[in-house]
Amino acid sequence: MKRVRFVGKLLGSIALLWYQFGCSAYGPPLDINYDHWELSGRVGHHMTASPRAHCKRGGWNFERAEIVRGQLPLGVRLDRESGEISGFPSAPGKYEVKIRFHEVTCAGARRDSFETLRIYIKE
Repeated sequence: MKRVRFVGKLLGSIALLWYQFGCSAYGPPLDINYDHWELSGRVGHHMTASPRAHCKRGGWNFERAEIVRGQLPLGVRLDRESGEISGFPSAPGKYEVKIRFHEVTCAGARRDSFETLRIYIKE
């Protein structure tokens, strides 16, 4: 009986990890990031970051990017077509944004992907 419970818990844990990391019938998880999970900059200094994806086979692309939660620092914007974040931050602070990449294509699979990014701006 203990072995059955252990196997059940193990399978449940594997299923949860499978779901959390985006694995599905659509293919491997797609890891999109901006060089780092956290970006930093200084007020009045130009900053720029472009999205990158780790697609196992071939390249990747997407239809558009949009912020679905949070906001970028004043003076910084997200280019919807390229996904690039750039600008001259005008206020210090800590910011967190969740970006949705619509219709991401990677290794033949097509789906939306989300990236949460932290941005720290110093004086």
